[in-house]
Amino acid sequence: MSRTSTPTATKSQQAQAAKPQPAAAAPPTCAMQDKIAMLAYEKWIQKGCQHGNHQQDWLEAEAEVKAEMNKGGARR
Repeated sequence: MSRTSTPTATKSQQAQAAKPQPAAAAPPTCAMQDKIAMLAYEKWIQKGCQHGNHQQDWLEAEAEVKAEMNKGGARR
């Protein structure tokens, strides 16, 4: 029987894999999308439930939620 060798990671590759990844690169979470959706819905209600502005409401809500998150992250 012949032995097959499996490649092993170098120490630098192991160290790289052990490092935690930065949170800033993470995609938007479900919780963030939920906040945006709720705020966009509130904006729609405030405008009298008029149809046709859903995209604008979403973009405004998204900007507000992101600004709130950045503001909170700057305090750390």
